[in-house]
Amino acid sequence: MVLERAPETITLALMSVSVTIIIAIPLGILAALNPNTIIDRFALGIAVAAQAVPNFWLGLLMIILFALTFPIFPVSGDKTYFHFVLPSIVLGASSVPPVMRLMRTGLLDVVDSDYIRTARSEWLLWLEFNN
Repeated sequence: MVLERAPETITLALMSVSVTIIIAIPLGILAALNPNTIIDRFALGIAVAAQAVPNFWLGLLMIILFALTFPIFPVSGDKTYFHFVLPSIVLGASSVPPVMRLMRTGLLDVVDSDYIRTARSEWLLWLEFNN
């Protein structure tokens, strides 16, 4: 019985990880490349707000909005990948805040490291020498 549902479970897991990667990594990069700006504060605000919302509430809200009020997605089923969109977004949304903050913190550490400063100074010296 468990093996019968393994393909659906794997599909849902892969799609939710994809949602997390598609949303969290660009937000983390954007926040890290613009530290202490409105963009950074907005991205961190999204992370805090998304982490504060329980998954069951987000799932219920998305079903009400996108399956009942505006019937864009089906309420249930597993015949096509279209049936996995809402559950994937809900499951992926819970992983976005920690991944985004980790990406931001890691990128800020790398950008402020000594070897990046050295590489930038050598690049500037190379540009001055060749111009």
